[in-house]
Amino acid sequence: MRVFLVDDHAILLEGIKSLLRQLPSMEIVGEAYSAEHALDSLQSKEIDLLITDFNLPGMDGLSLLRLVKK
Repeated sequence: MRVFLVDDHAILLEGIKSLLRQLPSMEIVGEAYSAEHALDSLQSKEIDLLITDFNLPGMDGLSLLRLVKK
């Protein structure tokens, strides 16, 4: 499963990556610290799962999910 992570707190992002790396079925294909950066990065990636913080600066995580779903 190809996973993309979005969180504005580096320590949380690192913790999630550390947990997911223990699962052989998970491949972290990218990460971003903001929804806007995620949208830019996701244009060139195929993902199966997007894990995002809902409380992001600028665009929130729910808005990001809605745009990615389109």
